[in-house]
Amino acid sequence: MSLSPLRRIVLVLTVVSTVLCVAPQSAMAGGNSRRDTTKPRVTIAAPTAGSTLSGAVTIMGTASDNISVAKVEVSVDGGAWRLASGTTSWSASVDTTTLSDAAHTITSRATDTKGNAASTSVSVIADNTPAVSPPASDTTAPSIVASSPGAGATVAGTITVTGTASDNVGLARVEVAVDSGAFQAASGTASWSSALDTTGLANGPHTITARATDTSGNVASVGVTVTANNPVPDTTAPSIVVSSPGAGATVAGTITVTGTASDNVGVAQVRVAVDSGAFQAASGVANWSFSLDTAAFGDGSHTITARATDTSGLTSSASVGVTFANASSTHMVTPEGVTIDVAPDVVGGWTAQQIYDLLKPNAYQLDLIGPSLTIKVQTQYSSGTATSASSVGGVYTSVRATIYLKATSGQVFTARPDYVMAHEYGHVWTRYHFYLDHQGDWTPWLVERGLLGDPRLETSYNWAKAEMIADDYRMLFGTSTAIAQTGYINSDIADPRTVAGLRDWFISTWA
Repeated sequence: MSLSPLRRIVLVLTVVSTVLCVAPQSAMAGGNSRRDTTKPRVTIAAPTAGSTLSGAVTIMGTASDNISVAKVEVSVDGGAWRLASGTTSWSASVDTTTLSDAAHTITSRATDTKGNAASTSVSVIADNTPAVSPPASDTTAPSIVASSPGAGATVAGTITVTGTASDNVGLARVEVAVDSGAFQAASGTASWSSALDTTGLANGPHTITARATDTSGNVASVGVTVTANNPVPDTTAPSIVVSSPGAGATVAGTITVTGTASDNVGVAQVRVAVDSGAFQAASGVANWSFSLDTAAFGDGSHTITARATDTSGLTSSASVGVTFANASSTHMVTPEGVTIDVAPDVVGGWTAQQIYDLLKPNAYQLDLIGPSLTIKVQTQYSSGTATSASSVGGVYTSVRATIYLKATSGQVFTARPDYVMAHEYGHVWTRYHFYLDHQGDWTPWLVERGLLGDPRLETSYNWAKAEMIADDYRMLFGTSTAIAQTGYINSDIADPRTVAGLRDWFISTWA
């Protein structure tokens, strides 16, 4: 379309941003509520700057906010604001026949739910003068449709934007742009496509605009809003801790190396090595354990290293220095398969046989439990029991336990020996059946003891389920000496010996 000299207007693109902040009512009243002062964003996707418009045209674009967009309005040359249709993807109709044939400024304004506002403008030319070209000239804009991705779709990686276009005379080209970026030529016209790498976009909403131009220079466009959601690369290495043995410990025989590992995404595996030897897989990841035969190494100082690898292949490791002392330790494997180790720094003449003599009369089902039990007499750790269970497909299949007995000069234990042995073996025996027979469910025992739903459970050491059931075992299966040396651990509930049928229940139902 030709323009008279008076109507040839130089393209001017002006963007004006205005923030209108309305103080929340609580703030005006002296309250201390936090205010949202972040203005929304608004764009005009069509028409483009410098476009020549005639007749009724559709103004379209996008808007976004950190909380929510309340409304979008449109004004021409500073006139009255008119409410647009939609918010995040909006549109409004402007009749250019009501405007003079000259340059005009179209402004869109977005207001969020807190009253903050921002606006953007584009300069266009209105020209409703009848064409001076011959009647046969083409003034019909092409038609264009964006088929894929659909409006509101979530996209990631490289996608293909596709669609169709048509014209009464002929199409010259189709172009595609993202947000306010430059238009890039698409492949094809009637059926067109364009590859788009979304990894270069920030995660969140974006507007894809397709523009068709016919052979007469007429232009039409269409826009769709999609959400980019590409994975954030994992650059955080896992963390790992060796809990046992402690740094500087003296150990002998077969020990259990234990610890924990964690990661922001997920730990894939934990492996353990001694000195510069090969790493071997540990059991478990978040709570891991590794059986280590120290007799396979020479006595002296050694370094145990645990290494965690996450699901992204990132690794980290932790090490402890310990001393292996097998030559001077006392070691035996009982006929039931129990491994007993007396560390070389234990004084007082204690032997593995003496520990076995203390264990056997207090150990119900020792033939069953023995192969999964290790007893360590040492000076570093307080008397206690560590138990671990392995599972396959969510089903517990095996149990390992280590009883640590703390020795001092002149006596093996810092507490009463028969009581300690019976109580700690009670941990092993009850946990063995807890995992293998009850798959980690406390309910049967809680019901039998009348404790199901008791709010006092786990509120203290004496109310810990594991401690109470271990002492149930001591009082019902321990020797008379083990029973007589101290009362039941929790005086607030019935002594298990006074609960009718409880011992038989443990034998026939729990085990």
